[in-house]
Amino acid sequence: MLQWRGSVLLCSFSLINIYIILGEAHAALGNNLLALTYYDKAIANTIKERGEDWVGLYDYLYRGLLKMKMGDVESALKDFDNEIKVYSTLADPYYWKGMIYLELGMNAEAKGQLATALELINGKGIKHKDPYAEVQNEIYVSDVEEAISKLK
Repeated sequence: MLQWRGSVLLCSFSLINIYIILGEAHAALGNNLLALTYYDKAIANTIKERGEDWVGLYDYLYRGLLKMKMGDVESALKDFDNEIKVYSTLADPYYWKGMIYLELGMNAEAKGQLATALELINGKGIKHKDPYAEVQNEIYVSDVEEAISKLK
């Protein structure tokens, strides 16, 4: 059964925030500022309507990736930290933090984040994936290993 509660679509299997879907669509089209507006709105509305514990499992990750793409790495790092608070066994935010640190020449920090990502992907956690649809910015073991090899 589907029911709308504010901006959140409640269904038997999940909470889907329409603003996240709009943000993903606009990010894929390259409309970054509009996508960011929708991501911000999704997170703010969810916190207002249901509380911080109800922010979607990947909402901070999506927004952080967009901010990283837009060059706002400080804010992206904050979103990845928030994602880790929501979903500490998800490899993706550790990987992307590692990539930012690698780009900034902060090799010790990069190494720690990438090692955590690799550990999580290899069985102690999970990565963002969907067996039925393509996941934007999906990470793979080879991506993490390649990034780690750049540190040597």
